[in-house]
This record gives sequence, structure tokens and C-alpha cells, in this order.
Amino acid sequence: MDTRTLRLLEYDKIRALLGQHAATALGKELVSHMRPSRDALVVRTRLAETGEACRMLAAGTPPFGGFRDVRDAIRRAEKQGVLTAVELQEVADAAAGSRRLRRYLLSPTATFPLLHAQGVLLGEFTTLEQAVDRAISANGEILDHASPELLAARRRVRALHDDVQRELQRMLTAPHLQELLQEPIVTQRNGRFCLPVRAEARNAFKGIVHDLSASGQTAFMEPLSVMEIGNDLREAQRREEEEVYRVLSALSGKVGQVAVQLLASLEAAARLDLIFARAAYARALDASEPDMHSNLTRQEVKLNMSPNALGAGENYFNAYPLMNARGVYSSQRETNPDKRVFILTRSAFAGQQHYGAATWSGDITCRWSDLKNQISAGVNFSMSGIPYWTMDIGGFALEKRYENPDQQNLDEWRELNLRWYQFGSFCPLFRVHGQFPYREIFNIAPENHPVYQSMLYYDKLRYRLMPYIYTLAGKSYHDDYTIMRGLVMDFGNDKTVLNINDEFMFGPSLLINPVCEYKARERQVYLPASNGWYDLYTGKYNEGGKKISANAPLTTIPVFVKAGSILPAGPEIQYVNQKPDSLITLYVYAGQAGRFELYDDENINYNYEQGAFTVIPFSYNEQNGTLNIGERKGAFKGMLKERKFRIILVDKNNATGFGQEVKVFASVDYKGTPIQVQLRKK
Repeated sequence: MDTRTLRLLEYDKIRALLGQHAATALGKELVSHMRPSRDALVVRTRLAETGEACRMLAAGTPPFGGFRDVRDAIRRAEKQGVLTAVELQEVADAAAGSRRLRRYLLSPTATFPLLHAQGVLLGEFTTLEQAVDRAISANGEILDHASPELLAARRRVRALHDDVQRELQRMLTAPHLQELLQEPIVTQRNGRFCLPVRAEARNAFKGIVHDLSASGQTAFMEPLSVMEIGNDLREAQRREEEEVYRVLSALSGKVGQVAVQLLASLEAAARLDLIFARAAYARALDASEPDMHSNLTRQEVKLNMSPNALGAGENYFNAYPLMNARGVYSSQRETNPDKRVFILTRSAFAGQQHYGAATWSGDITCRWSDLKNQISAGVNFSMSGIPYWTMDIGGFALEKRYENPDQQNLDEWRELNLRWYQFGSFCPLFRVHGQFPYREIFNIAPENHPVYQSMLYYDKLRYRLMPYIYTLAGKSYHDDYTIMRGLVMDFGNDKTVLNINDEFMFGPSLLINPVCEYKARERQVYLPASNGWYDLYTGKYNEGGKKISANAPLTTIPVFVKAGSILPAGPEIQYVNQKPDSLITLYVYAGQAGRFELYDDENINYNYEQGAFTVIPFSYNEQNGTLNIGERKGAFKGMLKERKFRIILVDKNNATGFGQEVKVFASVDYKGTPIQVQLRKK
């Protein structure tokens, strides 16, 4: 909306009137920056929020007390600055305000979903509140009991102060000193306790002159008898000041530790203040809510969609995600044609993989049942023909017991996230996402914890498998392949797999078996028939066509490699093209003949669409024990003309786990021409 229109509407006056209903300085600031919106979704959301707030105001006024603008103080604490006692008390007041407002909005009797969603963003900082309340009074003074050291220091100061006063009072009343004093009072000069001595009597008074009056007739002298006590007093006061600073520094550190959450809570409180200000203003005006098609019938909704360029909108409504992805993709390729487009969306329609779109399953909940449901969700989605699926590892929304967990809930939180992480490392896209608590592995568990170490292992495993995974991605484009595969796709003749919903193939070689029960340390695994299977971690061989009880300690999930697989692995890397010239290890799993084609291209552009890619074919002959590396097909700019392959044979007699590499059967320098490698005697 242009400036002239806003001026004609007297928008500034509306903001000024609205600001009178805001309860906090933070809310008034948001009001001052408020602008109209033409986005229908934003307008609907704001109206719905205001409507909920109006209904809540009818029952009572939300507690917005304590929300001062302490953002600068919090930011200084975040940078290890030391706050004053008054600033700390104000921060604690803001923390208490956040707690009170959160509990008010999240009350079990409240049924206001939009306000509830805002209330969830408010933090509770009970530990900080209690620490400040123990140390600082309501008017911003450091309490004696802020620390045992401070209590002792202040007792010492008071005792020495009393000693000084007693000695001075004794001297004021001593007959032999009366004639030396200008007047019987105690004064201070330069922080020292002094008596006013007549200038002509200064030599008769035992003490040190700290000052003279303007007339020169009075010398302000510290008696020698109180000098040592005064020195002790000064030292005690210095120690008191040091302890006060230490207390303030420690409390400031606690503020710094939760600075991000505190600032987020203040932002949430400001937004809520704005929402309730709108509601209060609406109630003052006795205003009604504009109708944004919320009461339309289904038929009216259909009519409002139509007509479009193709006809009735209802026939094409579900295809909106496809066209949306296409629009973003086409425009992005036109703007930056040398970089691949990537779109992450929660909406899907058949064919949208053509437009660089990957779909995630939305804001799922952090529960064991949701973890299990994601397996079949991903498999079914992939079987629909869209290869790029992902989920929020760990679940986006969580139960309240995980927000400030005790040890029992913390243990479950860590194990749930780990099991989800282990599963997610074998999905088409590997991504962690969720609301607070933070989901980085160093926030889930400390570095020496088994959960952290297992997450790190699967992160490294994912990237060691990048030659395999990147080949699957290339195969998805060139051969219409699907990365996450229901067992029926590869073992259609085995009727047992038809009803298995908690196992899947990750590409042609890896059978993935997530663990979806808390404290489970083994699980039942069905190994499809017509194949032998090797334990990925140990190399132990199992016959197919049977169900086994697979070991599943906290740190691993059962993963099996199909006999006849050729599994390429690279070094540990941080990103895809970090070490393009690295040695590739080929794990050849004997028991059946096998094939694999290693794919590569320029990694970042679309030249592969014009044939700029390479394929290196591998085939294993079970009868004569040979691995054939075929002639390289294709070429692209910057490709490696020579590669080094290290080959490890895994069979019933050579149980080698992935990454152990204890026995290398052959190492070859490949220059693009065929090579045959004898791995075992005929």
C-alpha cells in the first residue's frame, strides 16, 4: 500500500490509538512498525489471532507485567558482559513475565490454538529467576545471603565499622581532647573517618591530616588509634566489592547462557502484546470480524476457484504443488542456469521430481509411533514414483516432558533421536529438523556419550557411502529409479515381503531395519528369499528366506547387504565433492553374481542433461571369482581420467565388516579401459 493511501486512511492515527492498548514497550514498538498486508494468508492469520484474543479477553486479561525492554542487557550478558543488580532484577522480572504469560496461554482450560502456538514460544527460566531472587532484592540491592563469602565479608565490614565508631565516640567524650577539637563531630575525608581539630592544636593531636577547611582554621585528622582499624575496614570493603562483582558476574553468566531463548521469549511476548492490543482495540470499537470466505460452502469454494485457464478449478486444485514447483524451478534456472535448483516442500503431486523438488512429511510429532509410521510413509511415497522424500529426523513437535526433561525423560529423548537419526541416514535426504530443544548432535548429548558417538558414526557412514548414493541419484534421473524401495519392488516373487512395513531397501544393496521401540536391543528381521545377506558391521553371512532375531544395541540398527552387491565407498568427507580424487573402496559381497555402475558428473550444473556424465560398470562373476571393471562410458569437463580402486571381497570365509578393511584383495589403477581382477581361485 503506497504512502498516499496510508495518509488518506490516517493510518498513523490508527497506530497511535492501537499503541494505547499495548501493555509493554516491546509491543508498542511493534505497533509503531506495523504495516498493512495484501497477503491473504497473513490477513487470515491475523484475523484469526485477533478473534481468539477477543474471546480470551472476555474471560480475563493476560498477565503482561514485568516485560521491560531488557534486550540490550541480555545481549551484553551474551557477550560476557557484567550486568548491574538492577539490570539483573529487570531481566529476572522479564523471565517471570514470560513464565506467567506462557502458563496462562497454555492453561488446560484454554482452547485457542493460534495463541497456544505463540505461547509455546515463550520460555520458562525458573533456575535464573530463583538465582536472581536469592541474590538481589526487589529494589535491586545485593542481599547478604547472595553467597556465604559475601555474608562473611559484610559481617566483617559491619564489625569494623562499629569498632571505628566506638573509638571515635570515646575520643569525642574524652576530657583531655575537648579543647583540641573545633566541634565534637565525626566526618569523612577521602573515605577515612576524621575529627575536626583546631589548626593550632594539630601538633598536639595524634593523627594524620587528610584535609583542611577553606579558612585553614580546621584540620580534619584521622586519629592514630583508629587508623589500623580503618585500614582493616577498607580491606574488608574491598573484599566485599570483589564478592559483589563475582556474584553479579556469575548471575550475568546465567543470563548469557539462555540469552537466545530470553530474546526469543521477548519477541514472542511482543507479538502477543500486539495481538491482544488489536483485540482490545477491536473490543473498544465493538468491531466485527471481516469475513475471509470462512463460511463458504464447498460449492461456493469450487465456484471461487473457477474458471481458470483449463476450466473448473476443482479438477486441478490438487495439482497446485506441481505447478508451484515448476514455476520456482523454471524461474530459478532462467536466473542462474549453471546451478541446480533444490526445492524442499511439504506438498506433493505426481511428477514434481522433474522440478528439483523434494518432499518432507510435514510437522510430525516426536513419538516412537511416529518414528515407525515414517518408514511406511517414505516407502509408499517413493513407490508412487517420486524418489526424493525426507522427514524431520527426531520429529518436529514434541511432548512437554521433553522441554525441560528429568533424567528419565532425557534418556528417552536421546534414544528416540538416535534411533530416528540412524533410520534417517538411509533415507533419500538426510536432514534433522524440529522446534526447541535444539537438534544438533552436540545439543542432544555430550561428545563422550554413546548417543553422540553413534550419531557421528552414521553421519560419517552416510558420507562414506556418497559414491553409492550419488550413483542412485543419477540413476533416478537417467533410469527413473527409486532410492528408498519397498521390498516388493526387488523381491516380488517372495510373498512374505508383501506385508512388511518396517524394512526397506536403500538402493539395490542395503536392507535397512530401523528400531522403533524404546530400550529395544534386538528386533525381528525378515531376510528376503533368493539371496544371501551379510551383516554390514561384521560381514557375517545369513541365508535368505527366513526371519532372524537381529542384534540392535543402542549404537546400531540392523543393516544387511545383499549377496552379489558391489558397494562403493569413499573416505570420510564433510561435503559431496570435498575429495573428488580419493581412493574408492569396492566391497564385493560374494554368493551371487552382481553388477553396479558407478556414476559421476560435474556435481553442480545441468550438463548431464546433454550427456556430460560418466558410468564405470562393475560386474562380479561368482563362478570364477573375478571382478570385471568395464570400459568407462561418457565424459565431462574436469572428470578424473585415472582412478584408484581398492577391492575387498566379503564371503562366508572372509567375514569383513564395512570400514574394517583388514584384508584388501586387490588395488588397481583404472584409466578407463577394462580390467579383470581375480579375487579368489577358480
